[in-house]
Amino acid sequence: MARVKYLLWLRDRIGIGEEHVESKTLSELLEILVSKYGELKELEKRGSLVVLINGLAVDPRRNVKLSDEDEVVLLPEVSGG
Repeated sequence: MARVKYLLWLRDRIGIGEEHVESKTLSELLEILVSKYGELKELEKRGSLVVLINGLAVDPRRNVKLSDEDEVVLLPEVSGG
């Protein structure tokens, strides 16, 4: 099971900081989470979802294979001045 961490305001809106999710690919993982959390659906639709796998930024549209040891971090894109 991949360990999924939520950061910034996303953690507050979802109500948890992390969870373990059974998934073989990033696409499958995001599909599960988007159906579970409406906040992720909006971010994904706008292209504002940042995904890190084991500390490396990954395009959320890529179908990356996941292993049980992987840590997936999800956070909203940060902008400002």
